[in-house]
Amino acid sequence: MAINHCGRRCAVWVLALFAIALHSCSGGISGTGDGGPIIVVTNTDLIESSSTIGTGDGGIDGTTDGTTDGTAQTDSPASLTLPVQIYYAFPAPLIALPDSATPDTSVYAALREQFTAATDILLDAQVWVDLVSAQLPDTTSACFADTSCISSQLSTGYLYSADTLQNDLTRRLNSIDPLLPEDTQLAFENSIREQLNANLNTVIDIGVDNALSVTGDQHNIRLQSGDATLDLTWRLDNGVTVIRYTTPAITLQARHQTDANRFTLRFYNRQSTSVLAAAFESVDGGRLFEGDLHRAGNTPMQHYFRGFSSQQGGTLIARDPNRDATQSLSRERYLSSGQLTSQQVCDRCEVSENWLEQLDSATPDDAQYVAFEERFGGFEQSIADDISLSNLDATIDEWVVTNNESEQSPNLNAACHGQRVGDALRNICWTLALDPEQARTYREQLQPNGDLSYQLLD
Repeated sequence: MAINHCGRRCAVWVLALFAIALHSCSGGISGTGDGGPIIVVTNTDLIESSSTIGTGDGGIDGTTDGTTDGTAQTDSPASLTLPVQIYYAFPAPLIALPDSATPDTSVYAALREQFTAATDILLDAQVWVDLVSAQLPDTTSACFADTSCISSQLSTGYLYSADTLQNDLTRRLNSIDPLLPEDTQLAFENSIREQLNANLNTVIDIGVDNALSVTGDQHNIRLQSGDATLDLTWRLDNGVTVIRYTTPAITLQARHQTDANRFTLRFYNRQSTSVLAAAFESVDGGRLFEGDLHRAGNTPMQHYFRGFSSQQGGTLIARDPNRDATQSLSRERYLSSGQLTSQQVCDRCEVSENWLEQLDSATPDDAQYVAFEERFGGFEQSIADDISLSNLDATIDEWVVTNNESEQSPNLNAACHGQRVGDALRNICWTLALDPEQARTYREQLQPNGDLSYQLLD
C-alpha cells in the first residue's frame, strides 16, 4: 500500500451498517439514531462478499465459504500447509527496553515498549507454528484431508528440541541491534541463550482446533497452549496471514504479508491499560510507520504518530488526535540503542511553529526532522488503509469496525481500528477482507482500569 493523500483511484464500494443499540457502561445496547456511519472502501483487496472471518464468540467457524453450494472445500494432503512466518521483524530501534534515561513523556519510549511486547508474543507463537508444521506431513499422510482427524492427531505435547531451540534462537538473535557494542551484543545473546536453554527438552502442550479447514479460498487453524489462543487465517495464493493471539488480558491482532512490505497490528493489553494500532511499510532504507496509541491508568497518553526507522535510528512526530487547530505536537529522534537524542514540543504549532527542546543532552541538529518532513510529510499524508467512514457523528473520535454482525466481543471480532485525527478519519485494518453483510462500527473507549467499553453506532 503506497503513501497516499486521498486513497486509491479504484472501484468504490459502499457498505451500509445496520443498527442495534448498545449501552456502553453496562454492555447493553443503545444507538445514535442518526442513520449510522457508512464504510467506504477504495482498496478492493479488503472487499469480499462471501468471507467469514469470525463467529460471535471470536472464534473461526469454518462453515461458510464462497462456493455456490455452501459446502466447505477440502484440499489434498500436499496442499495442507501452515504459514511459514507469522512474526514481524521490527527495526532494531523499535524493540528492546528503552534507555533508562528516557523521559516518561516520550512517545518513542512508549511505542518501543509496546512493539517489544508484540515481538515477544509473535516469536513465542512462531514456535507453536513451527512445531505443528513439522508434525503436519505425517498427520496428513495418516488422515488424508479429514480435518477432524488432523486436529485430533495434532493436539499433543511437543518437545522443545535442540533443533527447535536453534530456530528460535536464530530469530531472536536476528532482532538484536547489530550496531550495539560487541560486548553489549554478547551480553544480550548470552541472556537469550540462557532463557531458551531453560526450555530445552521441555514439552509444550498444544491443542489444535479447526485444523486447516477451508472457507472459500481461506485456510484456518486454532492453536491453544495454556491460557493463550492463536487463531490464524490465511490464503496460500497471496502470502497474507491474519493473526489473532488472545489471553485473558491481551489481544494481539495482525495482518502479515510475507514479502514484508506491509504489516498492520492492533495490540490491546488490559494490564498496561493500553491500545496500540500501527501500520508499517517498507521504504528505501527502513520502515515507515503510522498509528494510534492510547494509554490510560496512572500515566495516561494519547497520540497519533508517524515515523521512520532504519536499523540505526529514526524520527517520529506525534499529536494528540483532537480537532483543536492549536493542539500541541511533539517530535523525537532516537538511536538504535534506544537513546533519545532530541525531544521537542510545539504547543500551538499550527498557529506559530516554535519548537522547544526538552532534553538537556539533546544533539543540536534539526537536519533529521527536516529530512523526515521533506521525505514523508506530515499528518495530511497517510499509510492507513483506504477505508473511510461517512456519516460518522462528529462526537465520535475512536471506533472499531468488526467483521461480524454479532454484538459480542467487538474487541475480538474487530477488523479495523479507527481514529479521528483533526479533520481526517484514519483506519488501520488487519483483515483479509471486509464482509459487507457483517460489518459493524462501534465507538470504543479505553477506561482507566484497562477495560474497553463499546457503543454500537446505528
